[in-house]
Amino acid sequence: MNTPSPRSTGPSTPYFAGSSPYTSYPNNMVLPGGFGATLIGGLVSTMLYGITTFQSYVYYTHCSEDASTIKFLAAAIWILDTIHASFMCHMLYYYLVKLTHLLLVTDMLNYCTLTSLEYIVWSLPASVLVNLLLITVVQSFFAHKIYYLCRLQVKWLVTAPIILSILVHFGFEMAMIVSMHSYQSSHLHWHTNLSL
Repeated sequence: MNTPSPRSTGPSTPYFAGSSPYTSYPNNMVLPGGFGATLIGGLVSTMLYGITTFQSYVYYTHCSEDASTIKFLAAAIWILDTIHASFMCHMLYYYLVKLTHLLLVTDMLNYCTLTSLEYIVWSLPASVLVNLLLITVVQSFFAHKIYYLCRLQVKWLVTAPIILSILVHFGFEMAMIVSMHSYQSSHLHWHTNLSL
């Protein structure tokens, strides 16, 4: 049985680069190797969403004596995590299934590869925004609890750096979301040319 070498780049044999940052598919379609890490991150995020769903169920069945604001906060966290997981799934589907299928069936492979992968699908910045809101709510809740658990003399000494860290993180993430939006707006013509 004649087995093709891994370096064979003929039209019928895909070339899978082991040490290259790119993964090559049939018809010389090239996707950046970072999509594997994105897929793994999305799968881990979805697994953690399942754990959050289970914890929410356990909380509502066993902790009925908690205040209504805490129950509302737990529901809001679960809803934000649900939205984040659905946006992540949409983003992964767009880049790894829909776009890959488009690149495999189109005739303009060399042109489409770069321009299609540079387009930021709407669910990516939306997922970052929802995740930012989720993180800010959770960290603010913990800062509030730490404030009330500390001694009177050190309350602000302990919680001020935490609050400052939350605000700095919020600012950097918002700047990243705005830069994603401005990048997407300046490169929108690529998306309309591909008719996705």
